[in-house]
Amino acid sequence: MMKRKSGKLFILLSFFIFYCLCIRFSHAADTITQDQLLPDRKTLISAGEVFELGFFSPGKSKSRYVVIWYKKVTKQSVVWVANRKNLVSHSSGVLTINNNNGNLMILDEIVGNFMVTSDSATNQTSARLLDSGNLILIEGNSTNDEGQVIWQSIDYPTDTYLPGMKLGVNRTSGRKWLLASWTSEDDSAPGDFTFVIDSNGLAQFFIQRVRQNYWTSGTLNGEIFSLVPEMRTNYLLNCSYVSNADGTYFIYPLYYKTIISILVMDVSGQICEGTVLSFCKCLHRFEPYSRRNWDAGDKSKGCVRRIELKCGSQDGFLRLSDMMFSGNPRLLKNSSLSLEYCKIECRRKCYCIAYASAHDNRTGCSFWDGELMNLGKISANISRNVPDLYVRLAASELDPPNDSQTKSH
Repeated sequence: MMKRKSGKLFILLSFFIFYCLCIRFSHAADTITQDQLLPDRKTLISAGEVFELGFFSPGKSKSRYVVIWYKKVTKQSVVWVANRKNLVSHSSGVLTINNNNGNLMILDEIVGNFMVTSDSATNQTSARLLDSGNLILIEGNSTNDEGQVIWQSIDYPTDTYLPGMKLGVNRTSGRKWLLASWTSEDDSAPGDFTFVIDSNGLAQFFIQRVRQNYWTSGTLNGEIFSLVPEMRTNYLLNCSYVSNADGTYFIYPLYYKTIISILVMDVSGQICEGTVLSFCKCLHRFEPYSRRNWDAGDKSKGCVRRIELKCGSQDGFLRLSDMMFSGNPRLLKNSSLSLEYCKIECRRKCYCIAYASAHDNRTGCSFWDGELMNLGKISANISRNVPDLYVRLAASELDPPNDSQTKSH
């Protein structure tokens, strides 16, 4: 989205001369043209005063970012960041439009200048903030509604999914529309977690942690996702799935324009919709890795066994039914292998933390090692003939009778 422009840095003298030659910026405007600058402490305000754009410092940071936020929400809610990787060092930053190529550009007297947009086709443009939260670059240097939109911020999501945004893949350009968490509350640079569409063409979302699947919504089943039972027919995010020659993506409008509802990919890998949607729970006999972080809403460290494994006959297995399996197991597909054989083989391999039948007919073996990522409970209204999963626990943690107690998570 942003490219650092090569060339000379703006020195202090030329920066202030350039600023003084520009026309004074109107305080309540929703548009900036090529004869204007938007300095720090000044803002753009959408026509209906729904959104505001300006410079912002997150958390304890002193760095400045050009962001869009809800104007009338008490707690400032940032929904888009122009310069996630190219922070402005202090309050000398200015947003303007490049006179040579018509691109939006941020000037910083210390770092230099860098582009916010890079695909405009004219040197006569203006930028406007809409009541939808979309910042658009228009061909033409005017404040009226005429002119072709040649760039818009909703094509470049950051960590927030707004109405009108797409999440998916543009098949023409190859561009991926996704959400990426902030690195921390003080740093808007892309973090470890992303919210993406299934690259295999299925109508479902994944949360990925460093490109590994961490959670899935399950496929879209009518109006709800199969593994998000919290969704009902009156859910505010009326998500639509589109797959055609141009792209594959999800897009949603709101049922009610008077209701503020957004999805946020937060720093801990959680998806928030107004309040946190707590899709993550610990399995029976497991506990949060960090209780303090968990209670604060950061569940990224996951859960651990209450009692460590001993390896060998001192370990047993907890039976879990109707589970969506995680990761890629090691497979033994010999059709003569029984479930009891799988249990014996897993118990004697210290690396094995869980097992299941490899096929729906309960033959063959699937073994898991390492971590159980993306483990999920299948919604009760989804009929699936899936094998039970057996998770390794210390024998003292099992409820009698062993291997027959079923616990949901």
